[in-house]
Amino acid sequence: MQKLFKKSLQKKISLYFILLILLIINTVGWLFYFRSERYFDEELGKKLTGVARSAATLIDADLLEYIQPGSESGQFYASIRSRLTTLKRAFDVQRIYIVDLSRYLIVDSDSSGVIGTTIPHLQSNLLELNAAKGGTTAYSTLYRGYDGNLYKSAFAPIFNTHKKVSAIACVDASPAFLKVI
Repeated sequence: MQKLFKKSLQKKISLYFILLILLIINTVGWLFYFRSERYFDEELGKKLTGVARSAATLIDADLLEYIQPGSESGQFYASIRSRLTTLKRAFDVQRIYIVDLSRYLIVDSDSSGVIGTTIPHLQSNLLELNAAKGGTTAYSTLYRGYDGNLYKSAFAPIFNTHKKVSAIACVDASPAFLKVI
């Protein structure tokens, strides 16, 4: 009887020990997962802000004021759009566009962009846009677009000759860019 009790106690202790080990492994696995997810998110954000900074340096802010609704067929607009499109293809991002400080579209790598319109998802990135208005680059958290894919955006200020922010370069990461996540 005592032998049977001892065997039963050994089984219970072994079972508790195994459960404790599984709990520890599971906890460490989740901690590693969340930490690496945050790391990838930060790295993608840094890469996107680099693309946004590149777009900002391609643009002469003082000349942007000459782009008005209806200028989409003009040579100057086509030149800027071509630069943004080249950058978009080089970094495999979804879209690169320039907005004024009131968040109205000035130039867009997407041919469907119309000067003077608003970009709907910018409303959810007001903190990042305000950072760009203040002169620093910023990136958004991952978000799901209308198509169900993950996206991420970055914003960089465009300075005029007086060193004041006059527009914001915006980059939206494509699902291809976010394959790592």
